[in-house]
Amino acid sequence: MASMDITETMDAEAEVFAPPPAATADAVRRLALLCELPLQFGSETDTRSLLQTIASRLLDVIPQAGHAAVLVKDRASGQLLLRAWAPDDDEPRVSLTSAQKAIDQRQAFVWRREGDLTSSQSAYDIASGMYAPLLWRGDALGAVSVDTCERAASFAVEDLRLLMAIAQYAAMILASHAAQEDVRRHAEFTRRLFASHFPAPARERLLRQAGEGTLVMGTRSSPVTVLISDIRGFTKLTSRLGARATGDLLGEVFPRLVDVILAHDGTIERFAGDAIVAVFGSPDDDPRQHENAVRAGLAMQAAMVEIGAARAARGRETCGIGIGIDCGDVLHGFIGDADRIQFAVVGEPANRASRFCDGARAGEVIVSPEIHERVFLVVHSKPASVQTKHEGELRGFQVTAMKA
Repeated sequence: MASMDITETMDAEAEVFAPPPAATADAVRRLALLCELPLQFGSETDTRSLLQTIASRLLDVIPQAGHAAVLVKDRASGQLLLRAWAPDDDEPRVSLTSAQKAIDQRQAFVWRREGDLTSSQSAYDIASGMYAPLLWRGDALGAVSVDTCERAASFAVEDLRLLMAIAQYAAMILASHAAQEDVRRHAEFTRRLFASHFPAPARERLLRQAGEGTLVMGTRSSPVTVLISDIRGFTKLTSRLGARATGDLLGEVFPRLVDVILAHDGTIERFAGDAIVAVFGSPDDDPRQHENAVRAGLAMQAAMVEIGAARAARGRETCGIGIGIDCGDVLHGFIGDADRIQFAVVGEPANRASRFCDGARAGEVIVSPEIHERVFLVVHSKPASVQTKHEGELRGFQVTAMKA
């Protein structure tokens, strides 16, 4: 095998520009600054710092410029916002009319005092200015500008080329920052979404799969336990409290109940008005799903007692919940398409849990016989029955406490 000798080395963090021998000092300085701009812009991790760096570098690369400004289009309203200027200890000097013209016409331009674009700058006694749009993949992200008050220092076409080059660099990095911020927001939203619906062990796996693109879509059939809670007399309560006070009540009740469910390895399948539908044994199998669901139901009722006492002490309206629990085979998993995704549980156990929930009074946890026969050794209970509209009487058990 032929040997390989390293003949040249260069520090990867060193300046990469080497000027041609015949270049003038000013050309060397400008070209060196221009070549280093991508590294300087790319090293900024904070968008506000990036924009200020852009404004400062405009004055470095175009030395006859006395002021520089960076305007960025607001993504929601489309309004041009002044985000940075240099010198930052001086009053900013920029024309929104000229910046908007550069954006609308997709052109960079130089204006001078004798031109027809000077009226909005006359208050600053500016002799010449340059504007260029920040364009990235056909989208206008904003504009950059520089100006000078010296009539002898009017900008030439070479200066305009430099401004356009800086604007292109700036637009590319600004778009990258925006994309990274979108990714961060989406990741945070996904994390919070999973955190509010899934217990910790499943949550970490699902987040990893969602990030890797390996989250399995579709449903499977297996035994699960369904718990449904519902606020008693919610319609009348809402009419008394009004929308805002009702929202405050739910904002105090739901987070506590959700925390209890997740702490017992339950998954929030959905919120339905004042009801919470939870499933135990999905998306991960749980051999203790029946007991976990019953323990969660009792803990939820205990949490409601604490919430009620705290609200009563503040002179606020209180409420109670009824809970129904059943188990059996259901279809469960992630359903949806590229635009939307939802975790769903479909099957008769969810319907029966709803019936038991409807029949439970405030403070009660009523379970089906199928649940009771699996947890009778660890709970205190008594027979109960629920009247339904179509199925007649459903027999169940009211669980009052866990055995010591």
